[in-house]
Amino acid sequence: MKEEVEIAQAITALIAKTPIGQTVSVELLGKPTVGFVTFEFAGGWIFEQKLIPGMSLEFIRGEDHYLKAITVSLHPFDGLK
Repeated sequence: MKEEVEIAQAITALIAKTPIGQTVSVELLGKPTVGFVTFEFAGGWIFEQKLIPGMSLEFIRGEDHYLKAITVSLHPFDGLK
């Protein structure tokens, strides 16, 4: 759980230092895990993206008042069986 909170905080910090209108690119490095990144926006919109090892998440940064929360959940990845 601590690792998930730290990742969410790192994504938030990355968004904060990216100028509005520019691309934000996030890639989970380290041990192979499947990650779910959930963005909650004003108006009740929720966007969830599944990230597999080696896959990056890219999006365009918008204005701060629209993004309400970011949560991350990690799941073990044992490869193909």
